[in-house]
Amino acid sequence: MLLFTACPPPAPQTDGGVDAGADAGSPWRVVLEDRPGALLSAWESADGVLYAVGGTAFGAYVLRHDADGWWQMDPGTSKALWWVHGFSANDVWAVGAAGVITHFDGTRWRVEREGGAATLFGAYGTSTTDLVAVGGVVSVSAPKPLVLRRTPSGWSEVAALPASDSRAFFKVWGRSATDTFFVGERGLIGRGLPETLTLELSGLSDRLTTVHGNASETYIVGGLQRPVMLRRFAGEWRPVTIPGTPQLLNGVAVSASGDTVIVGLNGYVAEGRAETFAQRRAVTDFGLHAVLSSRSGFVAVGGDLGDTLGRGIVLTNGSLEGGVVQQWPHPGIRFDGGIDAGVMDAGVVDAGPMDAGVVDAGLVDAGLVDAGPVDAGPVDAGSVDAGEPDAGDLDGGDADAGVRDGGFLGPGDDCGMAPNDCGPGMMCWFVFGPFRNYCAATCTDVAQCGAYGPGACCRLPGPQAMENVCLTSTVCDGGM
Repeated sequence: MLLFTACPPPAPQTDGGVDAGADAGSPWRVVLEDRPGALLSAWESADGVLYAVGGTAFGAYVLRHDADGWWQMDPGTSKALWWVHGFSANDVWAVGAAGVITHFDGTRWRVEREGGAATLFGAYGTSTTDLVAVGGVVSVSAPKPLVLRRTPSGWSEVAALPASDSRAFFKVWGRSATDTFFVGERGLIGRGLPETLTLELSGLSDRLTTVHGNASETYIVGGLQRPVMLRRFAGEWRPVTIPGTPQLLNGVAVSASGDTVIVGLNGYVAEGRAETFAQRRAVTDFGLHAVLSSRSGFVAVGGDLGDTLGRGIVLTNGSLEGGVVQQWPHPGIRFDGGIDAGVMDAGVVDAGPMDAGVVDAGLVDAGLVDAGPVDAGPVDAGSVDAGEPDAGDLDGGDADAGVRDGGFLGPGDDCGMAPNDCGPGMMCWFVFGPFRNYCAATCTDVAQCGAYGPGACCRLPGPQAMENVCLTSTVCDGGM
């Protein structure tokens, strides 16, 4: 059976070193495992305080490691967190699903923003008042980039791409506020300030997931149907030979001295410099989502996004130690709608995705309702006006348009050639495993998937997705 997440569950191993958390052929070892949430990102302060964030489709998960050991923290949100970035041990930011942004002030986390269809996958900045968060909607039929900037006035949306470019962003990293790299869907690479972003040629149409570097080196990794790694050299992006056969790459980190680590699915780890890398023997079968260059070595985090418990894992090739995870004593603060800080009144909601995005100019006004299946689909140009009564099966049905007689694609139909033709309530999703696009509705329980036939499942469709969708039994089993 093929799965539909970025992180397959563990498979049986013949290498005794895997069960023991280490093996003689690798300097990497397990620090923590089986945590109740996949870990998707890690960051360390200058004084060595480590934060790791993640979660599942059902909740957030945050860890902190300091001189007193490991702590589990309440981030003030139930949304999974995809990235963490900070400026000190007491000034840390995390972003994630449903556009959530939460801040740790040294005592507790407070949510500054939450809501909308877009996920924030990355964040970078030089200070709390000059911080950028990036992401978007990654469905095939309704993609949408989202870039937010925090200034002393609060969070506001930035039009980083032309209106005709709907590619979602995945990560942002930089050497300074002006020398910053953005990466995303379909080979997207941008450089500079988000308001004046300069697009650079990647020579690829693949998903670019993570960018990182040091004072002189910059790398990008990613992939969807194949692994991808690029290095910036002499002002151009050039492919790097990837050792082994990783399914895809999720993370890259570069130390100040140039030592570089890349990580991916099935516990994949490779180390190297410049364009020469060597694969390390895996010490886990879980997907590794991100890697960090810390004071004592590299730290990688991962887990299983498709598992209710997440099975989060922390690895290192340095001196980081495990131990009992204590409960942080201060609960996080939920989002208050911006009443106190005025964030929502003058920020994202009024000028962002709700007013000028998904609702007003997106799915409702120019999307599914006004220009989609209702006006130009099953009602006006579908089964009623030009469908079965007027032209029959051949003219309005399967033979001519490859869609159903009602004028739209139904639950579980392949929408690869017609991503905007899914019926009401559905979007076209790329499904990891079969590597095909299918019409599907979001779900929280398989009981909502009756229209998809016997044996349907409610699963994550693919990498960088935190919403489950209904899939047919054939697709659930890895079929085409």
